[in-house]
Amino acid sequence: MNFLVAVDPRQYFSANDSVIKNKALMRAVDLSQLEGAELTIVSINEKISGVEGMPQFIKLNDELLEMACKVSEKAKEYAVKKGVIAKFVIMSDESAANSIIKYATDYNVELIVLGSSGKNTVEKFFLGSVAARVVRHAQCSVLVVR
Repeated sequence: MNFLVAVDPRQYFSANDSVIKNKALMRAVDLSQLEGAELTIVSINEKISGVEGMPQFIKLNDELLEMACKVSEKAKEYAVKKGVIAKFVIMSDESAANSIIKYATDYNVELIVLGSSGKNTVEKFFLGSVAARVVRHAQCSVLVVR
């Protein structure tokens, strides 16, 4: 059995133990323990089109990638301490939702666990919602944790 939890490294200012307070991660670990599932922790380093060659973007992208690795490693450590077989995957793509859906399909994930964005209705209308897109288009079950 394979479960996936998506963590957003931009939610954290440092890769300290705050990752353990991530409700989606905690729920995914609990469910993985209960079901005996392996857990994949996915972090998406979203690309911004048209700015790839700019020095400021390269530096920012490197910093975000480093943070994604640190946060994902902390999340993996948390899961392993709880007795869950876990791994992490860092992906770079323009769409977090599409990356999550594709990974889940390619690796036969049975459950995707996501945090809700907490954005208000206006922000969701203009910015879109990763969770909403994943819920609509994933072929497996999706749990959105508030």
